[in-house]
Amino acid sequence: NFNKKYSIEGNAKSTFAYEIIDSTPAFECSKSSVVSRSVSRAIIKKLNSKPQFVHKTGTGDMNLLGNKMNIPVLTYGPGNPHLSHTSNEHIMIDEFLTSIDIYQNSIENVFNLIQRI
Repeated sequence: NFNKKYSIEGNAKSTFAYEIIDSTPAFECSKSSVVSRSVSRAIIKKLNSKPQFVHKTGTGDMNLLGNKMNIPVLTYGPGNPHLSHTSNEHIMIDEFLTSIDIYQNSIENVFNLIQRI
């Protein structure tokens, strides 16, 4: 049950409480979906390497949109996903610019694949 309150006594007279009021189920996009294939092809074209699919442990728009609308959605972008929302989070400018090219090519790939269906 996610609607429980928890309290932990700390030292120096500090306490805190929290309540989980909502949760979002995990979402996984099929590797054979048009979206996955389009992004994969764009990455291979730009970086000349096969992309690695990783499971994000956090939540985001992808979880909400993919589950609610039952459509293929994935998250892609520059940087190390293990550093997201940490004090060490950063991206390199060249990775950022490369990701723009990959997004552009991915969109073109989506339209090309849809036309074949």
